Amino acid sequence: MNTKILLSYLVIFASCSVNYRLQVNRFETPEVQGEALKGKVAIHTSAQEEIAITKLYDNSAIPLGGEVDTEASIKNTFGPGLNLNLGLHPKIDLYAHTQYDAPAFLGFKYQFLGDGENQGTTGFKASIAAAMGYAKAQDTNEIENSLSGNKESYDSKLALTSYELSFLFGHRFSKDYLAYGNAYWSKYQTSIDHSQNGILKYMTEENAENIGLLLGVKIGEKKFFKLETGIAQGSWGLTHQYTVPIGINFGMGW
Repeated sequence: MNTKILLSYLVIFASCSVNYRLQVNRFETPEVQGEALKGKVAIHTSAQEEIAITKLYDNSAIPLGGEVDTEASIKNTFGPGLNLNLGLHPKIDLYAHTQYDAPAFLGFKYQFLGDGENQGTTGFKASIAAAMGYAKAQDTNEIENSLSGNKESYDSKLALTSYELSFLFGHRFSKDYLAYGNAYWSKYQTSIDHSQNGILKYMTEENAENIGLLLGVKIGEKKFFKLETGIAQGSWGLTHQYTVPIGINFGMGW
């Protein structure tokens, strides 16, 4: 993002920021449920990448239009989340995953190699998956101008649409043990409206992306846990952050 500073006298700056998080761990395996209405639900705690976008405003006694639009920062963090899978067809699942302060994804998974989870057969498995989501966030600050005594209200409203594509692969060694991998790409189309005293002043539009290769194991059948790690990169414009995610997932099926 561009940086523009218009010089003025006695300028006091107030900041307004919007934060949101990118999911890193997915806990998706290549196996679908294998039959309609068979499913599983799980909770997890795992890695995230947090993006913080800050806007600084001219808050002088006589506003002169000064503005500083800072680059976003990205940092690694953790958060709890939820996974859900529901069989629609012997080869197709509906799936969803969400995490604290991150957009939820809802999509479909198609298994083109190997039997579904209900069969418990050993061998190689592979599938493809696609999902999308939507989220909103808002940050509001009210700051008293120390020169004029007037209160200034600053709002940043974020709306984003997210997409993800995944290629999932793995090998089932027994009914209780599955090793898997997930090569994924996700995109977050982000739009932020910056307002001062209820009047739209600036708009920021940028895409965040997250790509990664995850490797994990699933142990158990009806009741199970997954351990997952890998490597991933989050980006916002020219800002990048690498992470080696670690997450654990506990769930049960029906």
